[in-house]
Amino acid sequence: MRSFSKFSRLPAVIATSCGIISTAIFTLSPAYSALPNQKTVAARSPAPTAPGATNQIADIAARLRQNSATPCSTQINAAGAAVLAGAIQFDTLSNWNPKGGSQRSVNVAVAQRYPAGETIPSGVSAIVATPVSPGRCDMVAVQVVPSPLSCDAVRSAMAPRAQARGQLVGVSVMQQGPTETLLVPTGTKTCVVVDLTTTYAQ
Repeated sequence: MRSFSKFSRLPAVIATSCGIISTAIFTLSPAYSALPNQKTVAARSPAPTAPGATNQIADIAARLRQNSATPCSTQINAAGAAVLAGAIQFDTLSNWNPKGGSQRSVNVAVAQRYPAGETIPSGVSAIVATPVSPGRCDMVAVQVVPSPLSCDAVRSAMAPRAQARGQLVGVSVMQQGPTETLLVPTGTKTCVVVDLTTTYAQ
């Protein structure tokens, strides 16, 4: 069974790249249609065939750099290494503004697939980065995975290393470092685990 220890890797990796001065709960906006000045490109990038098969970091920011949206690519790839831990395959979807992309927010959505037999077969992540000065970026990373366990079981598994923050209309919130984990119960007594990590460049 996949443990929830992988969720603890994301804040450490992002913190190393960005430097954390504070964290915040943020609101996710509804999906929106592509605007005329927005470029969306899907790029399939197979991950290693087995976990640990290579130490090479997947270049999930490659399409951004190819289109001159480069300032936060190092931080995005560092966060990508965390969300892809244990995955055997992934696809990416990149978004940037072709007018001044080097000065605007960019994002990379990542769908990851885990080995056959894993309790959690797949997940999705989104990494949003905004340059604030040369080499420095604010960043938000979101990771969503479905768990066959109940939210009570997930909360108990996280309790030794995470702090309970309370509930938001029935959704439990756990805190570990800069990451807030929301445990969303489903109608089938399983749980959708949503990690929100916000980092600000120093």
